[in-house]
Amino acid sequence: MFTVRSRLVLAMAWLGISACGLRGPALAQEDSDVTSTSDRFAACDMNADGVVTLPELKEQHPEERHPALERDYRVVDWDQNGQLSREEYFAIPGMRPGEERTGVPDPIAEMCAERIEFIRQQWDAWDRNGDNVLDEAETESAGLNSIVPGATDVEYETWDRDGERGISQEEAVNLLEVAYGVRSWAGMLLRRDNGHVFNSMGFRYQDADRDGVIGSEDTQVRRKMDAEAAGELIARFDRDEDGTLDAEEAWGISREDILSRFLDADMDLNGLLSEAELLEAAPDYRRGIAAFVFPGFDRDRDGELNFMEYRSCPLANYDEAWHEARHRRQDLDDDGQLSFEEFTWGRELESCAVRAFLFERLDTNGDERLDLTEFEFHVIPGRVPVHVAFVYRDQNRDGALSLQELLNGEAEEKQPRLARDFGVVDWNGDESLSEDEYRAITSLVSLEQRAAIPDPVVELADESLAQIRQQWSGWDVDGNGTLEEAEFGESGLGDAISGLEGVEFRDWDLDDEGELTQDEVVRVVEAAFGVRRMDGLSLREPTGRVFSWMAFRWQDVDGDDAISVEEMTEKRKLDRDTAEAEIAKFDQNGDGRLSPEEAWQVLHFDPLAMFMRADTDLDGKLSREELLASTPGYQQLVATFVLPAFDSDGDGLLSFREFRLCPIANFHEAWHEQRRDSDDDGFLSPADFSWGRTIDGAAMVAFMFHSLDTSGDGQLDLDEWHFHTSFRDPERDFQAADANDDGVLTLDEFISPERDAAVERRDFAVFDADGDGALTEREYRSIPSRTALSQRIAAPDPVGELAERMVTQLEQTFAAAESDGDGRLTGEEFRNGRLTRDVPGLQLSGYRDWNLNQDDGVTFDEIQRVVYAAYGIWRLDGLPYREPSGVIHNSMNFRFADEDGDDRVSREEYLERGFGGTTAEEKFASADANGDSMLDFAEWSAAPHWIVDPVAQFLKYDTDLSGGLSHEEIMAGTPEWQHLMTERYLAAFDDDGDDVLSLTEYRRVPMANMLASWHSRRTDRDGDGHLSFSEFHDLEGVELVSLAQEYFRRLDSDGDGKLALRDLDFYIDPARVPATIAFEYSDANGDHALVLDELLVNYKGRTDRGAQSMIGRIEEAFLAADAGGDQKLSREEFGKYREIMNGSHRRGAGAAGAQVAGVAEGDSAEADFRFWLLITFNVLLVAGVGWYAIAKT
Repeated sequence: MFTVRSRLVLAMAWLGISACGLRGPALAQEDSDVTSTSDRFAACDMNADGVVTLPELKEQHPEERHPALERDYRVVDWDQNGQLSREEYFAIPGMRPGEERTGVPDPIAEMCAERIEFIRQQWDAWDRNGDNVLDEAETESAGLNSIVPGATDVEYETWDRDGERGISQEEAVNLLEVAYGVRSWAGMLLRRDNGHVFNSMGFRYQDADRDGVIGSEDTQVRRKMDAEAAGELIARFDRDEDGTLDAEEAWGISREDILSRFLDADMDLNGLLSEAELLEAAPDYRRGIAAFVFPGFDRDRDGELNFMEYRSCPLANYDEAWHEARHRRQDLDDDGQLSFEEFTWGRELESCAVRAFLFERLDTNGDERLDLTEFEFHVIPGRVPVHVAFVYRDQNRDGALSLQELLNGEAEEKQPRLARDFGVVDWNGDESLSEDEYRAITSLVSLEQRAAIPDPVVELADESLAQIRQQWSGWDVDGNGTLEEAEFGESGLGDAISGLEGVEFRDWDLDDEGELTQDEVVRVVEAAFGVRRMDGLSLREPTGRVFSWMAFRWQDVDGDDAISVEEMTEKRKLDRDTAEAEIAKFDQNGDGRLSPEEAWQVLHFDPLAMFMRADTDLDGKLSREELLASTPGYQQLVATFVLPAFDSDGDGLLSFREFRLCPIANFHEAWHEQRRDSDDDGFLSPADFSWGRTIDGAAMVAFMFHSLDTSGDGQLDLDEWHFHTSFRDPERDFQAADANDDGVLTLDEFISPERDAAVERRDFAVFDADGDGALTEREYRSIPSRTALSQRIAAPDPVGELAERMVTQLEQTFAAAESDGDGRLTGEEFRNGRLTRDVPGLQLSGYRDWNLNQDDGVTFDEIQRVVYAAYGIWRLDGLPYREPSGVIHNSMNFRFADEDGDDRVSREEYLERGFGGTTAEEKFASADANGDSMLDFAEWSAAPHWIVDPVAQFLKYDTDLSGGLSHEEIMAGTPEWQHLMTERYLAAFDDDGDDVLSLTEYRRVPMANMLASWHSRRTDRDGDGHLSFSEFHDLEGVELVSLAQEYFRRLDSDGDGKLALRDLDFYIDPARVPATIAFEYSDANGDHALVLDELLVNYKGRTDRGAQSMIGRIEEAFLAADAGGDQKLSREEFGKYREIMNGSHRRGAGAAGAQVAGVAEGDSAEADFRFWLLITFNVLLVAGVGWYAIAKT
């Protein structure tokens, strides 16, 4: 239990009794031989010059006190002359009792003194009748009211305190002293020159009954003290023993020693207060006001407060309860600011000048009002501007709202909903709300005042555009900032965005100027994602509001992009008058119809409000039950498929972001209308899911499709979406079609009356693998239209058969070479057995290449693994390149994405390469099974996104349904970037010579086996005008080498072991190849003659001086060589042209003069010379390395 005395001490401490009372001063302990204040100063002033220097002061005190002493010295050196006068010396706390201290500067009292001096100087001039008082006329003429800051309407009677109809100087001075809080009306001095001030705020607080004195009951009420302790406290200071304390008596417990408080707060002893020190020293109940001190009171802007700055601030002035501002000062006019009239504590004159001074200092922007960044005051959040409400709630001024700050002051029944809102709109998940996030709370902020909220659909569009911008310069070959049609075709731009595949250049080129600008790309992509229309009309507002394109299209019956009265009456079943009135509300141009822009105001919805309403359990997410309960009846079927398709985090619930991506929150299409499974395979393809619009919403539709495709098989089944289909189980379908139960299907049995008969006949012929006129169940199940990919049984793989034949051959060779019966070949057995002799591409491989385990022998299993890897059946690590269903894992893209060659694709590599379009992030994440942000080949091949289906490709390309692919069908079906290879398909792979590729022949072609970049244009590195195998196949190791050798063999039309330009287009260096090859290379149109444009092809569009000079030489040489004058060069004339150009080169034309549109700079002899020179150099280099190695050994 506390004793009476201990309770008394606690009460005095709470009341702010300073160092002058109970506080022990920093220098209170003095040397015992110094007994008086005079003796102290004299003892310090060792040279008796009447001042004390810092060394003299330190000499008198222990060393451990020197840091604090130095700080005190700097602070009390009021005139900053580097020495202390007697008065300054005794201002140091502890040098003499606080009541005896003098000369502590007080800026408030000084301002008051200045005003008083002004009055004294002007008095005689004001007192026109010389009676030493001012009558009313003299007072009005003098403008006495304007002298008192904060009090412009003081009545004459208030100045005239004695009521004798004349204001004396003493009365004027008294009023000024009251206004500045220097004295009370009763004459009590409230601010003393020893640095003490009366705590008027504390006195008024203690006076609970507001009778002007503090009694025992007041103390018991305010301090929760018992009667005995309260009586002890009162008796200690009750000089007149009336049982109460008036202000004079309360001085002992209500005074504040401002200097001591300043020094106590200065923890780092630098004589200044940092903001942290100020906040740390302020009592909890005053820290709110402490946060506003620095902007207005740090006058020298040094980031710290000196003593005079501190003494000017609210924390050092106890006239009013400044800390009560939040609860007592109210923005009465709800303008979000505090005027000076609202900055009042109910006392008109008392301390009004102090209030005016502090108001001016706090008003840092000088607009004569205080906002919540300048001072704290009370507002009603629902009445003031949203920004003000946010700042008001942000009690710790950190620019963000915690949950507790949001809930403070709210009714208890509102708090659960606000807590839910907090979690939903905390977009960045940092457990606090920025102002923009706060402005998204639907229950507090109207839609008109709502800030922009994240829109994942817009983000999808922006991600696609960012990828396009990143690659633009690479696509823009001529560097003119736009894409011409050829550049567009090479870029693959259309294929980069899911949903826009196949969109032609003319659809992107919106202004029909023959070039595609980035602005046009933005318009197309934003239209494709439903962000805005092609005409620029926004369909999605930053506030989250979305236009119901579906509802507009539904009412626009005739498709003229406007809703007429007739259409509204028809679709909405309204009478004509009602429809006309409805249209008139929004018909801004008065044409009697609603355009999309006009319809915006009525045909929109707010997904955020929808989500909040649907979340009835206030957990910030939507369960399946909540989603169904909140969805209109016509969309109920759609709602059943939203989970789990859009539940990206797999928690069984929809977050707002997940909800916003789903069909329910995107009224772009009539998702509730069932699509038709056009091929009745039990699956909905992307084409089936489409609404038939080329660009408008195409990417959004594609995104919805990919999201709903939870199995990732590129199609939707009935567990993933609702649609019409007559799909049957393939095994059951086969049995049902087999009318005679003989276990096979004839053509008549196979053809279904519900399907296209021509397609059916084609499929029958293609998949009747043995050509016996009937389909076995295995053959039937290899048809894509009849069987899902996961159930398909593909026809025999011709590439796999090559590998199998080689394995069978090597099995015999292995058995013959393996002499000791241990099941493995030693190095010697391996070399003697000559296993590699007949394996295409591996003739020069060695024992180490086949000894995969690097142990003491090569097993047949290792031989089999090497052969399968060489033919692209599986990788050396055993992972398959090919599946029994016939699909190929796209190793080409894997290699392309794996930029650093570590056999893994990082997330960064994947995104940088532009894979996946707008859903790249989701695709990568779904494939990254172990979550390490890397895809190894196992993860890559396990995902459905990167497979090639040659069988489906073949059927797609076979547009004439002949069961074979003509050259025209191959070129039309394959993308342009493949044409370098595909244009050679018939010549190289048409084994039966019927001028079409069968399915088996097609499955052999390179682009049906996307395991390497077969389409890439190779380079003739040795300058012989041909491609050797090493130039054709540049992958290291044994993988794919036999398959590459097979392709090389097929492309080599004359079987000479090298590829000519007629076999495959490749890069040559015209300066190195023979003239005949240079002629053939430059003859772009193949007419056996060269025109000038064919020679200038490398210089078109160039304006630099070197190019222009070269163009001139080429033209001169062309004219000189054109003996026939037909503006063409024959082979003979081309020889003359080369001689002229070579002569020009020797005369100083420079190296560039020889490389003109594929023309060699020298003749073949010169090329041969350089070739042998290079060979000689390499031989010498090898010899030198060998000599060095021998010498080192």
